[in-house]
Amino acid sequence: MKKIVFFIAVMMLIGCASHQNYRIPTGSGQGDFLRDMDICANESGYKGGGGFIVGPAIIVLPVVGIAALVRANQQKKFQRCMTDKGYTCVEGCWKE
Repeated sequence: MKKIVFFIAVMMLIGCASHQNYRIPTGSGQGDFLRDMDICANESGYKGGGGFIVGPAIIVLPVVGIAALVRANQQKKFQRCMTDKGYTCVEGCWKE
């Protein structure tokens, strides 16, 4: 029972702690940032935001776990793409 509660708590934290902030490099503007975000979102499949799935635990827990892993991988790809374009992740960053 403790493992299930722990797993649910971790999944909720992953869903809530997924927002990233970036520092715009000198010489770039808000328009550049938005364009690059769109490019990186399309390349990585990461669209930001989050969500919760409600249903029977035996079905929901594996689905939530798999979705969290996929989302984490997409978010890492997004961060890598933004970093490659010269942006610095300043909040909610993945350590590589």
